[in-house]
Amino acid sequence: MRNWKVTLFSVLQLSTLSAASFVVPDGTTETTTQEVTGANETGLIEKGGAIKTVPDSEHAVLMGMGSGQSVTNDGTLLTEGLFSFGVNNQGSENATITNRGTITTSGSDGRGIFFELSPGTAILNEGTIETSNEAAFGVFGSNSAKNSITNSGLISTSGENANAIFIDSSPDSIVTNSGSIKTSSWDAKGIEAVLCDDSQFINSGSITTLGFESYGIFNREGKRCVIDNSGSIITTFDDASGIFDFFSEDVVIRNSGVIEVSGLDAAGIFSTGSNLQIINSGQISSKEGFAIWLQAENPTLTLLPCSRIIGPLTSQNDLLNLNVEKGLNLILTLDETSMDFGKVNIEDPYILEPKMVTVVSPSSFAVQSDAVVDISETLLNALDDPCCRCSNLWAAGFGSTRCRWDDPEKYRYDQGGFLAGFNFCFFGCNSLNFFGGLVHGRGRPDTEGCGLDLNANTYVGGLAYQGQTCVGSFEAKALLGWSRFDQDRNIFYNLAEDGLIQAHSERSGYFTTEELGYRYDCCFGLWCPSVSAKARYAGLFFGDDAETGTEANLAFSSYSIQMINVRALFGAGFSNHRDCYGIDVEPFVGINGRFQLSGLSQKTTLLGEEFDLQIPLNDRIAGVLFGIKGCFWVGCFNIFANLEGLVEGDHGSRFIGVGGIGYTF
Repeated sequence: MRNWKVTLFSVLQLSTLSAASFVVPDGTTETTTQEVTGANETGLIEKGGAIKTVPDSEHAVLMGMGSGQSVTNDGTLLTEGLFSFGVNNQGSENATITNRGTITTSGSDGRGIFFELSPGTAILNEGTIETSNEAAFGVFGSNSAKNSITNSGLISTSGENANAIFIDSSPDSIVTNSGSIKTSSWDAKGIEAVLCDDSQFINSGSITTLGFESYGIFNREGKRCVIDNSGSIITTFDDASGIFDFFSEDVVIRNSGVIEVSGLDAAGIFSTGSNLQIINSGQISSKEGFAIWLQAENPTLTLLPCSRIIGPLTSQNDLLNLNVEKGLNLILTLDETSMDFGKVNIEDPYILEPKMVTVVSPSSFAVQSDAVVDISETLLNALDDPCCRCSNLWAAGFGSTRCRWDDPEKYRYDQGGFLAGFNFCFFGCNSLNFFGGLVHGRGRPDTEGCGLDLNANTYVGGLAYQGQTCVGSFEAKALLGWSRFDQDRNIFYNLAEDGLIQAHSERSGYFTTEELGYRYDCCFGLWCPSVSAKARYAGLFFGDDAETGTEANLAFSSYSIQMINVRALFGAGFSNHRDCYGIDVEPFVGINGRFQLSGLSQKTTLLGEEFDLQIPLNDRIAGVLFGIKGCFWVGCFNIFANLEGLVEGDHGSRFIGVGGIGYTF
């Protein structure tokens, strides 16, 4: 009834208008309605300008029947009367309304911005829209197809039944929020759409409601709509669901952000529609109600890597179809009120039980191979002494970082450590280097709580040989050590307090790495171009082990991770030696090939059932090397450094830094 009164009043008012444009300049305050009625006419309220109206049904700005009109507010629009709107568009097609200032309405049934019978309307709010009375909406649209509402500012309502954004019977519409939407009373939705088929509702900002039945996004009887949340939707009162899909058809809900509800009978997502698809890679949580509450026909839930559901899940009217993509460790349990799973499509190994599914992600263990190769490469680079001094007591610190791009969990592996040793020469240009040290590394996925958290400690000792001949220099290095991998496999479990449990394991075994290399230098004065080739082997050998801490622990059989790395380098060295000091610097570029010999499959047992986990890692990875190394010595003291970068195509990248000091006896 209230909407009918608004329409009737506005139509009667339009009959007396004539075409006009207006400007309200800085320092000017108008107290009567400013009108835009002709085609392509414009209205502008400059910064510092204002329109303030007090009577009922008197709007700050009134737009008429002409198409292509535009109104821009950089100042202040203030209305206080019943049925009074900041901007009222009655029938202007393809109109544009932009607010970069402030629109405030304090009367009952007020509207910040209103449009009706105005297809193609585009509304952009970069400022503030505030309403403070019953049924006073921030933005209200009706019977206007193909409109767009974009909020990057603030829309706030504090009255009962006062939605921030409401559209009715407006198909093919797009509502986008990258700013902030707040409502603070009962029955006040963040975004509500009624009979808006083929529309999109996109939130990358924040939607917060504080009242009873105040849903974050409410789609009512809209067919083929898309609801996409990559921001946050937070409701704090009873019966206030984050997203409510009411008797709609073929709706898709995508969530990569956060949906959090805390009231009784409130669901993160609630639906009574049909053919609903929920695609989640973010967090959906409920403290008192259901995380997902479905009374829908033929619903489908798709879980992507790092998907977290916290709270009960129920599908009460139909079987729940479930899709789980690769890269997700999962225990998903349906509520006792729910029907069972329907069609199940899970890409990783899983065990399906009545109302429960357990999934293991083999990709979680791919970081182990990266850890082994990085331990090997960093240690061997630390032994690549550019000073080449005899009877040298030395110590080096080092670190490396790796980013994985081709993994669902997008791992990062960082490590640091030190080596110390003594190098002495014999038979002329031959040298032996004895050393020992340790490496500590940590692997973690890009998103906290996903995949595997790895802490690796390796203790090593060994020796290196280098010999010089007339056709170049040869070198051989061998290291032997012991490694311990402390692993926490993160499992998303919807009935856990924070939706996450950890299965812990402590895997240990011996580690070995070797290198054979050749280098040829061709010096011209101070410049020494060089070519070199190296073959490096790395191996880590684990025994039997088992996880602890959950009901879905894995038992591991013994296995090894072995690989060979081959590199070819071209260097452009510079060497300048004096009686008591000298400097050597060599930038270099090259290619690297990584060949995995073992560790791409792992035999495990889960809940009594054996699996052969196929770890999704290429057994051949090529990359480009680049870097610089150098040494500076004064008297008996020397300092050295080696910086190296590696880009392995789509697989990822790694950077190693080594720095050390030595003393020559």
